[in-house]
Amino acid sequence: MSDKLDPKKKNPGKRSNASGAGSEQKKPEGTKHNWNSGSAQRQRALARMRVGPVTTCELQRQHDIYDPPARICELRKQGYKIDTVRTLDETESGVLHRVGRYTLRPEMAAA
Repeated sequence: MSDKLDPKKKNPGKRSNASGAGSEQKKPEGTKHNWNSGSAQRQRALARMRVGPVTTCELQRQHDIYDPPARICELRKQGYKIDTVRTLDETESGVLHRVGRYTLRPEMAAA
């Protein structure tokens, strides 16, 4: 194996097989740089909570939300009523973690 850099590669240090959170989720076509902005993450969290309760781990792994507790706090400051229950959630490696399960209270219709 050679230590020389391949001049054909633009970024030789970049991993092409990244396996972190959201690595399999692709940015939707036609979107701009704000796909993962705080606002976009809040909207994804809110949309998911409208379906039913969701855990911190689910928001991170399935919805590419970097810091779910921060997004939940921001949504509460915007007036959303969100309940948190502490629960145990098992990771893919079998380790139990204490996480939050968030439930959006029914929203009042605009008068």
